[in-house]
This record gives sequence, structure tokens and C-alpha cells, in this order.
Amino acid sequence: MVWRPWREAWQEALYGVTGFYRAPEGPAGHFATSAHGLDPTGRVLARAVATLARRHGLTAVVDVGAGRGELLAAVHATDPQLVLTGCDVVDRPAGLPDAAGWRAVGATSTRSRSASPARRSASSTRTIPT
Repeated sequence: MVWRPWREAWQEALYGVTGFYRAPEGPAGHFATSAHGLDPTGRVLARAVATLARRHGLTAVVDVGAGRGELLAAVHATDPQLVLTGCDVVDRPAGLPDAAGWRAVGATSTRSRSASPARRSASSTRTIPT
């Protein structure tokens, strides 16, 4: 049995090549939040984001952790003039409006993203078997 630091195992389980957030169905395949655009909550959230942006004189919205772009699609339907960009660990979602930008970010290896051993907290150095 090979032991890995807890932080490394958790990072791989969520963001690795076959991790939870990279699965084709995404988190929406397991649970729903208002950001998933479910009516009527999704429309209310999209309208609130667009209104907030306009109230502060903004012309762009960036959705970090955009999942499959559900919120961006709803914001675009509410205010097509806003410049929208989504960022997540997955490739550009198929249903995302053409007007929205997308940036797939994040390393697939946790080794390059881990803190140095001297900076890790006690909770992040626990190990689990793999």
C-alpha cells in the first residue's frame, strides 16, 4: 500500500484527470445550487449579477469555478451586452453562448501546486492509503 499526503490525495480526487470536478456530468450531476441556473432561482441570481455589474459601471463578469457555464448562460440571457468569461478546470462547455469567453485552468498534478513541507499545516500532512 502506498501512502500519500492527505492534501495530495484530496486534490487528485477533486481536480485530477478523473476527479469529481472533471467528470462529464460535473457537480450538477450530483447536486444543484443557484448557480446551476435552475428556474426560477437561476434567473434571479443571473439578474442580480447583471444588475450588480451595471450598478457599479462594470461591463464584464468573470465566473471563477464556472462549472459547466450554467450561470454564465443565464447572465447572458439576462444581459447579452455584458462581456462574460468563465474559468474552471474543465474544457469549454458545449452549451456556453458563443459570446462568452472561457479559460480552462489548473494543473492536473497536485505536486506542482502543493505548499512546501515547512508551510503545510498539520491537517494537510495527514496521509491516506491509495
